[in-house]
Amino acid sequence: KHLDGDLFVSSRSSSTAVLAWHDSNPSVKAVRAWAAHILDVPENFIEPLQLVRYTDGQHIGAHMDWNDERDPELWVFGQRMATMLVYLSTMPEGSGGETS
Repeated sequence: KHLDGDLFVSSRSSSTAVLAWHDSNPSVKAVRAWAAHILDVPENFIEPLQLVRYTDGQHIGAHMDWNDERDPELWVFGQRMATMLVYLSTMPEGSGGETS
């Protein structure tokens, strides 16, 4: 439910992992630094990275990443002003990236 009591209907169906260990992983740290540079903001303005996976039939619909001013979670990051998406695609054969 929204804070005003209205029912909330999810606009997405996906699997998500938050990479909250951004200070200890060089790759995650590099992506965060790159995003801060592109957006021209300090690196501490960048939220933890999220990996999102969509399989057949999953989707994301129109939505707003803006929270009600009464939302108690706003103290963590404040209002989101921009969203940056990076799409990962199939890697060339033999380049790695697979799991066993």
